Amino acid sequence: MSWAGALPSVLGLAALLYLPGLGFGLLAGVRGLVLVGAAPAVSAAMLGVMGVVADQVGLTWGLPAYAVGAVLLLGCGALLGWWRRRTATTWSGTLGAPLGAAQVGGLVVAWAAAATVSLTALRSGMGAPDALLQSWDSVFHLNGVQAVRELGNASSIGGLNSLSGSRAPVVYYPSVWHALVALTPGAVPVAANASTVVIAALVWPLGLAALARAAVPRLSLVTLAAPVVGASFVAFPTVLLTTSGQWPNSLSVALLPGVLALVTLVLRSWRDTRVSGLVVVLPALAGVVLVHASGAFALVVLLVPLVVARAGSGALALWRAGHRWWVVGGCVLVVVAAAGVVEMLSGSAVLRTTLAYRRAPTGSVVDGLRDGLLDVPALSAVTPGVAVLVLVLLGCVAAVVRREAGWLVVAWVSCVGLVGLATGPENDLRWLTGFWYKSSPRVAALVPVAASVLGALGAVWAGHLAERVARWALARRSAGGRHESPRRSPVLPAALAVCVPVVLLGAAWAGTEGFRHDDRAFRTAQAYDPDLIRYGAMVGAQEVGLLESLGDVLPDDAVLLGDPFNGAAFAYAVSDVDVVFPQLGAAFADPDQQYLEQHFRDILSDPQVCQYVRERGITHFYADEPGWIEGTDVAARWPGLYGVDVTEGFELVASAGGTGVYEITACR
Repeated sequence: MSWAGALPSVLGLAALLYLPGLGFGLLAGVRGLVLVGAAPAVSAAMLGVMGVVADQVGLTWGLPAYAVGAVLLLGCGALLGWWRRRTATTWSGTLGAPLGAAQVGGLVVAWAAAATVSLTALRSGMGAPDALLQSWDSVFHLNGVQAVRELGNASSIGGLNSLSGSRAPVVYYPSVWHALVALTPGAVPVAANASTVVIAALVWPLGLAALARAAVPRLSLVTLAAPVVGASFVAFPTVLLTTSGQWPNSLSVALLPGVLALVTLVLRSWRDTRVSGLVVVLPALAGVVLVHASGAFALVVLLVPLVVARAGSGALALWRAGHRWWVVGGCVLVVVAAAGVVEMLSGSAVLRTTLAYRRAPTGSVVDGLRDGLLDVPALSAVTPGVAVLVLVLLGCVAAVVRREAGWLVVAWVSCVGLVGLATGPENDLRWLTGFWYKSSPRVAALVPVAASVLGALGAVWAGHLAERVARWALARRSAGGRHESPRRSPVLPAALAVCVPVVLLGAAWAGTEGFRHDDRAFRTAQAYDPDLIRYGAMVGAQEVGLLESLGDVLPDDAVLLGDPFNGAAFAYAVSDVDVVFPQLGAAFADPDQQYLEQHFRDILSDPQVCQYVRERGITHFYADEPGWIEGTDVAARWPGLYGVDVTEGFELVASAGGTGVYEITACR
């Protein structure tokens, strides 16, 4: 499939993700880049809520249900806009002077550059837009999208239970991404890969631009530089979005910068906005959390420094104004509220289990700190990102000196510290990373959120210093009697302010061979290329073609039995063929599923096998040799699906690359 052929999927998904949130924000009175950055999170909140509501009222998930949710969201925006006009609430002036035409043009160029950096690596590593991402998580997510399309249930409360078996409890599982991709035009793998493109090349860079605009409003060039710096990281979007195969988690992380920008804007204008500002922020925050629950804890890590900084400034102002009892009372309320939240959360068995999650360390704490600083994902031979780290450190100095965006420094240091804890062995603090299952790649994906803006600030501040030095030198020359032309005097300093950041970013790009293009492309290929897949390929190129043909080869009522670790599970997402095992995990497998995975090879001698085959309506068998999957003895895990004698009771209907699909005739 050509990349041009995937364009409808990319554009369709982008429209579905952006339009409702943009409409809500415009009607509510939010404008500018912050609106663009936060819009996808608001749309995600609508998708999450509407998925549950549609299931409860018996409405099949599809474009009509989506349209109902969008209309309701726009109605809320209109109501909020009416309230804002009635109370004369405005956010004007909180972002400094509006971006001029030249700056808007520069932003478009910067976004295009960032998108190009990301897309070239994605295209090189992915190969084709319909390529299969092969990982433990991707099998579940791809089949989850197909389940939503087939069953019309996108609820986060049991909506994906069909993948787990009838014995699975009805529990919460984030399905916003699945709901979104299910509406996207194109086959499931194409739509899923379209989400990769939109997340990496649209949501992430525009969110970073919005965050830079809100956090550093006095230096508009930071807004232009932040998307470019954000495209340089490997931990995110590359590793989390491709090698790890965690689409929902990746979307949640990509939404963070835009939401942080909106929160920054509302806190800065709190005296004027208050209720209306809170109402605008809440759906954006909810969107991050509904897309993936770990987003709640990511927000805590990133927002606490900002909230504490703003609250501290307000408390100091009240103290100086003589309202000291207000400050004391507020502090007491905060402590009591925090204690109440901790007590409530500590009573959650699910949370206790999550925090106590056991994961073997991949190094020492020091190793993790180094990897977090240098953007070197765990257990990979990626070139350290030294050049960008220098810009980030320079940005930290700038934030302290300018007394602007200091909270981003604290947030960045906190995220790097969490990477160290997740990487190292168990200790008294490692439980803090339990929110991310103590997985260093998951935690490392948070580091670029603050680091991208700080790196941009570092480059721009260097230009600002060069400008000041040039102005000082010109002033010295003028004081010494050597007068410059009135036209020439301001040109050099202004040019330095722009050129120095461009040169620094260009040098970082060139010095790291295109922001480590080859590393990012290789990590992407480790998710898509069967010859390079990091944890073991489930299907080869020929088997992918076989899977794609099954929709035409098999009857509409076909049910396929096969080892999901060897690619049989992909038949559901790729060709809409029902499968007995739609995911790799089988914790809640039904008794007949458990029996078949152990004894199917005895089909000619064990009557119980045929009884279960008939009860489940199984019509075909996917036969293949056990492949290599890191950490899994495939043949030992599913012994009944190997060593099957297909010379009797089976008829071959399709084959490729040593894999055969057989019609089961033994149980007729």
